[in-house]
Amino acid sequence: MLVLISCSGLESDQKQAANSPNPPVKTGFKEIPAWTGTFQDTLPCDGCTGQLTWLTIEKSGEYSKSTTRLGYDDVFSNTSSSKGKWTFNPEKQIIALDSAVEKTWIGFQPSGDSILVLCDRNGSPIENGRWFLHRRGGGDSLGNP
Repeated sequence: MLVLISCSGLESDQKQAANSPNPPVKTGFKEIPAWTGTFQDTLPCDGCTGQLTWLTIEKSGEYSKSTTRLGYDDVFSNTSSSKGKWTFNPEKQIIALDSAVEKTWIGFQPSGDSILVLCDRNGSPIENGRWFLHRRGGGDSLGNP
């Protein structure tokens, strides 16, 4: 009797979630929260030796991004940060950062659950070179161990 009650409760919860106004969006690997967290790597850069990039994607729909252009003596002048809202395009499987904040379109496509691949302006993942960020292992949403 107890099993039937708990199973029917689970079924009821699933039906309610499916009928809610904001059902979870499925990606190629898990629901959206699977790729929330902090990602970091050095992206290629014109005019510098690389661009150290940290991107934290929050479940709340907000993100924070920090970039440092490497190869310069004055690190502070070559570091910038931004915060905004992200959106997800389920058709193209792309996470887009707030264009008004970034002053340009920036999008990433999740690859597995630990890599974000930078996309070109057409929304296609850039696959040649090192155009991706890796998930920071463990820790909190700020990337702290």
